[in-house]
Amino acid sequence: KCGELTQILPEGGGRKIATDMKVPFLGAIPMDPGIAQSGDSG
Repeated sequence: KCGELTQILPEGGGRKIATDMKVPFLGAIPMDPGIAQSGDSG
């Protein structure tokens, strides 16, 4: 749905890794949920 945020991976994982590695977190990339569905269905 347009404008709806869908988490397909655990939220905050990239930020946690960046913090653990003491590097800047550069941001998150929104993804279309259809990409995840297509990957799941093969």
